[in-house]
Amino acid sequence: MNDESYILIKSDGDGGEDRSKFILEKIPKKGKGKILKHFQLPESTGSKLTGIISNKESNKTSFLTLELNKEKTEITVTFPNEKPVTYKEAEMEPQEFNPDYEW
Repeated sequence: MNDESYILIKSDGDGGEDRSKFILEKIPKKGKGKILKHFQLPESTGSKLTGIISNKESNKTSFLTLELNKEKTEITVTFPNEKPVTYKEAEMEPQEFNPDYEW
């Protein structure tokens, strides 16, 4: 989490063999807006990962970068055409961060 948003990264798989698909859910500090990004990690390579974002509506793909710090307490997320944003390990549940969010 950071001052403006909270992110959840969760598996998008069905529990089968394909464990490379994920959903990144970005929860704003205020409001009910939801940002979901479906992405796939081709392979893990240390603390810096590049994911392939698939947009089912436009049938386009783009990339995002996820980079963990050495202690694995912070993650920096970089979306296409955006500045990198760093999130710290959360000390609260997402429901506490934004109680108005529609879960």
